[in-house]
Amino acid sequence: MFKGPTLIILVNTLAAIAALGTLVYTKVLFKRPPITEPQERARIAKEELSIENDADAGTVEVKDVNVNIASTPYEEGGKKKEKTHFATLSFVLSIRDTDKQSLFDEVRPVFMDKLIQHLGKKTYPSLTSVQGRYLLRSEIVALANKLAGETIFKDVYFTQFIVE
Repeated sequence: MFKGPTLIILVNTLAAIAALGTLVYTKVLFKRPPITEPQERARIAKEELSIENDADAGTVEVKDVNVNIASTPYEEGGKKKEKTHFATLSFVLSIRDTDKQSLFDEVRPVFMDKLIQHLGKKTYPSLTSVQGRYLLRSEIVALANKLAGETIFKDVYFTQFIVE
């Protein structure tokens, strides 16, 4: 006959003990590693040093790439249709060392072909979102570095990016 209220009291007691244990652990026992100013200065100096170690940084420009991208299906008057889309972009690849630019010049036609193939598989929503453009930037750098055989490119800057 006392099973119901006893069970409720027991469950409430266990919940209170669990909440108290969590509070004690997070506020008293767990200590976050301190982020100190000397650590941050060392980290920033290390990043700046890696940037300064880049020899003669330069750029490689790719102008006016026009590509048909994946079409978007829609329905009009009960009929299924597809809206065609295209992308027009120009960009600058930031190169770590201008002495290695000849590596890219040798594979530039292959790079353009692979880029057009890759862009042709992209969808309209993936190219119009911030995350999609950011992903495309990293994919372009990865493709250029893969074809050059070395990590000679570090970033892409779009000078024109139109998706219609």
